[in-house]
Amino acid sequence: MSSSRWWAIFLGIAVVEIALLVKVLTGKATIELLVTLAVITILLLVAYRIEDVFEISLGKEKLEAKLVKKIDQKVEDEVTSLERRLEARAIYEALRRSLTKYEYEHLVEFAKKKPRPCCRYNDFLLHEMIRLCQHEYIQEIFPGSTGKMSGESGEFDLAKFYKISPEGEKFLEMLQKLEPFVTS
Repeated sequence: MSSSRWWAIFLGIAVVEIALLVKVLTGKATIELLVTLAVITILLLVAYRIEDVFEISLGKEKLEAKLVKKIDQKVEDEVTSLERRLEARAIYEALRRSLTKYEYEHLVEFAKKKPRPCCRYNDFLLHEMIRLCQHEYIQEIFPGSTGKMSGESGEFDLAKFYKISPEGEKFLEMLQKLEPFVTS
């Protein structure tokens, strides 16, 4: 129901309440009138929440109103929260698994922007750097960096040949924002 309709109901109940109170105050009170007055008072108290009332039952000893809208809203909020966490987890997993464990580790190291003489050239490293460049998460420092890297012997610093790109920084930032949803 619309809000204006509920206000009309509320005002109607209030008018009846006032009329009955006038009767009580003028001394024309009966048991039935007092019971009616009590019921209408209770209705007046819950009228502004009447949209939430699922069931009202009146017995000899009690008036019972089951408020389910609040419960429904709470359940709906929890389901929405769970859906968001599941969506975030799915997005996180899709993004995270677009890179191998080692590609991801290299990208994190590039983001730190500190020298790290820890790599030895091998074909796996070459393919990891090529894929990171293809994803546009890293950039060559100079044209032909990949070819020059293949000529390195011993340990060397990848930062001589590559740097993280703005896209790579955004990628890591997205993963970082999604991580709380995955760990909760």
